[in-house]
Amino acid sequence: MKTTSLLSVFGVAALWLPQDPAPRAKGAVELVGISVPSQVAIVAAEQDGKITSMPAQEMQRVEEGELLFELNATLEQLEVDRLRALAESDVAGRRAAVMLAQVERDTKRIVEMAQTDIVSQSGLQAQQQELELARLRVEQAVLERAQAVIALRQAEERRAQRSVRSPFRGVVTQRLKSVGEAVEKFVPVVEVMSLDPLWIEFECPLTQQHLFRKGGTAIVSPSEAPDDTRTATILLTSVKSNASSHSFMVRAAVPNPELRWKTGQKMSVEPDAPQPAPAGK
Repeated sequence: MKTTSLLSVFGVAALWLPQDPAPRAKGAVELVGISVPSQVAIVAAEQDGKITSMPAQEMQRVEEGELLFELNATLEQLEVDRLRALAESDVAGRRAAVMLAQVERDTKRIVEMAQTDIVSQSGLQAQQQELELARLRVEQAVLERAQAVIALRQAEERRAQRSVRSPFRGVVTQRLKSVGEAVEKFVPVVEVMSLDPLWIEFECPLTQQHLFRKGGTAIVSPSEAPDDTRTATILLTSVKSNASSHSFMVRAAVPNPELRWKTGQKMSVEPDAPQPAPAGK
C-alpha cells in the first residue's frame, strides 16, 4: 500500500512539472539573421539655405515625392517670375517683324527707283544690306525668346530644389536639423528608411546552400517571438564566401505593411521546404 501511494503521488506531481519542448526534427536547419531596411536615404538639400518648414515628423510615414522640408526661396521665386515674363512675351519678336516689314517696303520702292536710275547702285546695295539686317533681327528675337525659356526652366529647377522630397515610400527615422537652422548643400537633414518590404540578411553554411536559392522562400521569425512567422522571398545569394566560417550571405525580403517588425532585430531563418542535398554531398 505504501508503494502504491508513493507511485500515485509521484505520478500526480509529474503532471505539474514543466514539459520539455518537442525535439526538432533530425537534420532541421535554423539559422540566425538580422533585419535591415530595404532602402535607406540620408536626404540633404542641393543648395545652401535656411529651413523654413519641416512637415515630416520623426516616425511618420511618407510617400514617394512627399515634402520633407523646405528652404527659404524668395529670391529664387522672384527670378522665376522675371524670366517667365520674358519667356512668355513676344514683344521683341513682333517689333522685329514690324521693322522687317517696313524695310521690305522701302527696299521694294528703292529697287523700282534704281531701275530708273533715280537711286544709285550703292544706295540699292545699302538698302539690301539693311533688309538683311532686319531679317537677322527677327531671327535674333526668336533665339532670345528660346534662351529665355531655357533660363526659365533653369530658374524653376533651382526653385524646385528648395523643396526637398522623399525619394521613396518609407518612414522618417531621424531629423538632423530643425526649422530655422541654416544648412549647407549636401549636409544631411533627414533620414528616411523603407521597412516594407523588410530585408533579412543571414549567413548560410556552404553545406546548406541548396536550401536557400535565389527566387525561393524561407520561413523567418523574430528570435524573441518564434511563433510570429512569415514567408520571405530570397532576393540575393552572394557569390563570395567567408573562408573562416565557410558561409555566404543571403538576403531575403519579407512583407511588413504594419511595420511591426523593426530593423536591427535578431531573426530565426529556416528553409521553407527541405530539399535533398545535391548528389555526392
